[in-house]
Amino acid sequence: MHPSLFTVISLAVGLLYLLGILAAIDAIYRARSPQSAIAWSLSLFMFPLVALPLYLFFSG
Repeated sequence: MHPSLFTVISLAVGLLYLLGILAAIDAIYRARSPQSAIAWSLSLFMFPLVALPLYLFFSG
C-alpha cells in the first residue's frame, strides 16, 4: 500500500515545523542579544520553510 501524496506532504510539513521549533529553542539558548533571540524564534515559528535554512546557514 502506497501512501497518498497528501500523507507525504503532511508528514513533511509536520517534520519541518518540528525542526523549526527545535531550532527556535536553540536560537533562544545561543542568541547574543534578546532581540536576536526573539527575531529568530518568531521567524522560525511562523516561516520555518524560509527561516530554517537561513538559521542553519547563519548560526554556524
